[in-house]
Amino acid sequence: NFSIKRTEKSPWEKVSQRYPIGANIQATVTNVADFGLFMEIEEGLEGLLHQSDIHWDKRVKNPQKEFKVGQTLSVKILGIDEEKKRISLGLKQVEGDPWDKVEENYKVGQVLSGKVARLVEFGAFVELEKNIEGLIHKTEITHPVPKKVEDVLKPGDEVTFKVIGVDTGKRRISLSIKATKAKEIAEAQAMDEESMVNRKTGAFQKMLKKFLKKAKEDNEGFEEDDL
Repeated sequence: NFSIKRTEKSPWEKVSQRYPIGANIQATVTNVADFGLFMEIEEGLEGLLHQSDIHWDKRVKNPQKEFKVGQTLSVKILGIDEEKKRISLGLKQVEGDPWDKVEENYKVGQVLSGKVARLVEFGAFVELEKNIEGLIHKTEITHPVPKKVEDVLKPGDEVTFKVIGVDTGKRRISLSIKATKAKEIAEAQAMDEESMVNRKTGAFQKMLKKFLKKAKEDNEGFEEDDL
């Protein structure tokens, strides 16, 4: 018996040549699993888009729920194992890592505006661009430091801030609202310090003034007698 299937070429034949690693291709979602998406590259040839290769933002939970069977996506070939007949696909790699240009786009001392995305106990995260957030630590919000972040900020608030630190290795951008109001805060701090000094040393200053006045009077009296 002659089999038609035996005369057809296997889709895995020369697959590495037809789909080299790093190539961008169009693939269709065939199945949505807890760990990612199975995608048809061509008839009889599937690849796996693992959930870790869907978004750069690791905080996104179950990103595969954003997609449905039949949807076509532009993905990148990340790896091919011909022996195990596995192809690894990436979605986030098509756009490129947004952190690659962070040092170029965000400089220390730069003043920007943005919306508060979310609050945490130690500060507020501001969305700078897609998949890029900066942190305003609670000590960098106002003077004096608020007891609770939600007392002064809420998600959706439009704020102006200064970039005070960029660490691409740790994927951190430090921001400060306080730094944009340095003059006002310095004046407020000076007033606070002056008030504290006045309260703590008021009695001593009065005594000192009396002493200096008496010393001056005694000195003047001595000079007159000396003449």
